[in-house]
Amino acid sequence: MTGTTAEPAVAVGPWKVLIVDDAEEIHNVTRLVLSRFEFDGRGLDLLDAYSASEAMGILREEDDIALILLDVVMETDRAGLDLAREIRGTLGNTATRIILRTGQPGQAPERDVILNYDINDYKEKTELSAQKLFTMLVSSLRDYQRIVCLQRCKTGLGRILGDVDRLRTLGQHEEAARTALDHLSRLLGRHAVNGCAATPLNGKWTCVATAGSWDASPGTRGVLDGDLAGLCARAAASSAYIQEGGRLAVACPSGDCVLVLDCPEPLSRMDREMVDTFRTAACAN
Repeated sequence: MTGTTAEPAVAVGPWKVLIVDDAEEIHNVTRLVLSRFEFDGRGLDLLDAYSASEAMGILREEDDIALILLDVVMETDRAGLDLAREIRGTLGNTATRIILRTGQPGQAPERDVILNYDINDYKEKTELSAQKLFTMLVSSLRDYQRIVCLQRCKTGLGRILGDVDRLRTLGQHEEAARTALDHLSRLLGRHAVNGCAATPLNGKWTCVATAGSWDASPGTRGVLDGDLAGLCARAAASSAYIQEGGRLAVACPSGDCVLVLDCPEPLSRMDREMVDTFRTAACAN
């Protein structure tokens, strides 16, 4: 699969959605309605909190919650509003989408809430049919996906620009190759770096650096074996990148180095855009 193929609809892990409500029936109904929900090949991992304080504890532990369905009136008449402010302020979380759901709209008028709190939508519980909830989730998850992509890209490119002089020696020095492997892995949202950097020496693809589990793997030091060498050659010939056999091979535009990472999940459209950005920013000579 090259960088020009259509985005595959394959699950890469569920979206985390936090339901915050003090009414058990709201949790049960929401779970029932969303039991078969799927977006972008991914289902839902529904988390439950029955108070604002319980929700805050979960949010401190889970940094990848995409969406919060948040009740307003819980421990206090404004517990949900106070939690929304803490999420944006105390936690500094601007990515998670927050949908306020209230059964008592008079307690928190919609106009005031939208103007004074950084939330993404406001709904009365009685107006949220199954279809409207589905539509709202898709829109929210799509926005979350874009925001996370931009955040990752901003952070990753900042690191790349800080190392740009070192990266220009990619394919010649082990330190530069290790740095590039780390940057590419982080840009794709992977904290563990498992892979190698290879360059063509005397007509054979040769590993110049390994990372993670590849450090001790046979066949990933020195001259590469047939499968890995073939993957590197095809990526270099494509002047882009190839994903196959659970591995991603990214070729530098110059063709003098290929980065190979363990990558069992198909790349999303945004991942592919970040790989292209990485190749332009980090690999260009």
